[in-house]
Amino acid sequence: LSMKTSSGRERLVVGGWMVVAMMLMWSYSGTLISLLAVRHVPQPLQSIRDVVQDSSVTVIMEPGIIDNDIISKIKSGDLKDLNDLKYVGRMKYQLAKENPQSMNTLVRHQRHVILGTTLSTNLLIANLFAKTEKCDFYKARQTFFITHHCMIGQRGNPIVPAISHRLRGLVESGMYEHWLFNSIPFVTSCRLSPSKITVKEALTLKNLWGTLVLLAAGLLLAFASFCLELFLANDVFVEFSLKVPSEREVMNGTLENSN
Repeated sequence: LSMKTSSGRERLVVGGWMVVAMMLMWSYSGTLISLLAVRHVPQPLQSIRDVVQDSSVTVIMEPGIIDNDIISKIKSGDLKDLNDLKYVGRMKYQLAKENPQSMNTLVRHQRHVILGTTLSTNLLIANLFAKTEKCDFYKARQTFFITHHCMIGQRGNPIVPAISHRLRGLVESGMYEHWLFNSIPFVTSCRLSPSKITVKEALTLKNLWGTLVLLAAGLLLAFASFCLELFLANDVFVEFSLKVPSEREVMNGTLENSN
């Protein structure tokens, strides 16, 4: 394709149009490839504030545990707002043994979240991963308070310091964490669920409908721009063709007609 340009302004317009066209083409092709190869997994709920502000989310908690008692005594902040959800019907209490079923029903298909300890949450996700081999669930980044696992003995009993010394040694050496991970298979498989995953599946109309819509919208916009250019070009041509002749041109025309 060749185009003759006589002035610097024409070259500037043509060059700018080519740069914009190439940038749009490269960005579209890159977006198309990324949409086909990489899928974004949304993880919007990462804190208590996110849960409170999303009016469509219902919180599932276990009744009669220390977490409920602590939250109910807080007078301000995010935890107070979390506790107030029970007054607007956004708090659901159920036993821990019902959580696996709720994960596959309420949490998977509806707007529900389970609020629990790190150990119980890891166990739920690990068990589901063992069955499906997929990380369909994620844990929020925020931890609102910390509780400790411990052995309780009678105050003043001389055996308590001996037990504490040995337990502290097991924890600091990493034996407790090692035994815990060995007792829960796949506990680390979904610990850091990525927000972007690589997709390997057959191309279908369902996968490509977004890109096709974008392509059709771009073609319609280009066609509208082309029609607008033709319309404006015709207006300019008519404007020049209807130019009123001068008096000298009229006189010359009269003399030619008489001759």
